[in-house]
Amino acid sequence: MNTEPLSQSPDNGAPTAIEPTGPPLMPGPLVDLYVRPGRFFSGQLALGATPYVLFVTLVCGLTGAADRLDRQMIKADLGARSSIPAPVLTSWLAYWAFIAAVGALAAGFLWAFGGWWYNVRIRWSGATNADRFTGRLVYIYSSFVHALPALIILVAATAVYDNYQQYWHGDEAWSSAWFVFLFWSCVTSYKGVKTVFSVTQWKARVWFFFFPMVTYVAAFAAVIVAYVVQGDK
Repeated sequence: MNTEPLSQSPDNGAPTAIEPTGPPLMPGPLVDLYVRPGRFFSGQLALGATPYVLFVTLVCGLTGAADRLDRQMIKADLGARSSIPAPVLTSWLAYWAFIAAVGALAAGFLWAFGGWWYNVRIRWSGATNADRFTGRLVYIYSSFVHALPALIILVAATAVYDNYQQYWHGDEAWSSAWFVFLFWSCVTSYKGVKTVFSVTQWKARVWFFFFPMVTYVAAFAAVIVAYVVQGDK
């Protein structure tokens, strides 16, 4: 995997070397990723270094696997049959073993298919010659904005609750705090694409801000409506 920091030249979208400002997962660059994403992506595509990419992609895969379990729990709450193995519900050890196994596969899927779809949107935004590897990097680091807080919450829940089932039925508001980061990742993604690639601004806004934002809002609204309808039965 390429370890040279990359950016995009303003004329043709081809990758050009830029100077890194330090390892991307150190506190300073992480603050930039969350607070000043434009600065992060203009100076941190040293994030092409293999260890960082693998770690960030794995974190995204782990939280993707956890999200699949959450969706199964929502189905169970709404009266559908859940496919979650019983030990995963009652043992944190089984839960994390399941998350690790499924998360490794999910990480590969995110890099391959998620990165492909991200690059399609980059091209639709005007950067027709955009480097696909760099596009995947921007995608993975933008996803890391909501994946890391979600993973931290899961680790905290492991310390607080006896098992995943108890955590799911808990009512602590902090367990849903990562939703804020999910929506903020749309801003990060848009700013990252705009910083790294030569895109048309309004097209990038449509594909990297409005499109995912509307998708998330619609999904959450559908779940809320389903719970309301279930409660009225």
